[in-house]
Amino acid sequence: MAKPKRMCTVELCGRPRAWKGLCNAHVKRLLNTGDVRPAEPIGATLATRMRGLSLTERIDAQTEKQGQCLVWKGHLNAAGYGMVWIGKQQRLAHRVSYELGIGPIPDGLDLDHLCRNRACIEPSHLEPVTPAENNRRSRPYRAYPPKTHCKYGHELTEENTFITSIGRRRCYICRRAEWQKPRKKTEAV
Repeated sequence: MAKPKRMCTVELCGRPRAWKGLCNAHVKRLLNTGDVRPAEPIGATLATRMRGLSLTERIDAQTEKQGQCLVWKGHLNAAGYGMVWIGKQQRLAHRVSYELGIGPIPDGLDLDHLCRNRACIEPSHLEPVTPAENNRRSRPYRAYPPKTHCKYGHELTEENTFITSIGRRRCYICRRAEWQKPRKKTEAV
């Protein structure tokens, strides 16, 4: 007959013992904090507390009002946008919020944060725009007028300008001057 596993002595834990009557999770907590009791039971993660709530209730539970913005306090992706699980799919929280508050996002359009806060999911702060317009708005340096002269003072006219492979404007006069510079000769060894 198999010997029954001895369980952790912490109430409602249910994990097998590892050391001095405690499971591995409680041992780790004891060594790190000096106490085996967490602020909430080990199994009560955010996911289990959210289970049974509707999507709007889950979203409301993970947001906080900061000024005019409704800021996402849940998981943020590497770019700083809020992420929410819907079934087995992870979606951008601001897109879900817009769809719940205003309606479907038109095909081919992105949502632009008018408040410039990527963690904001307030539907009134989101505007559907083309990807090109969203990209243009996201670049603060685009607010400055384009340069009219190169750094050496040559006017950047259509005849005197070309676009480099990385999308920058260059002056033909400066380019010709670079080509005509005498090159250093290297001696053969």
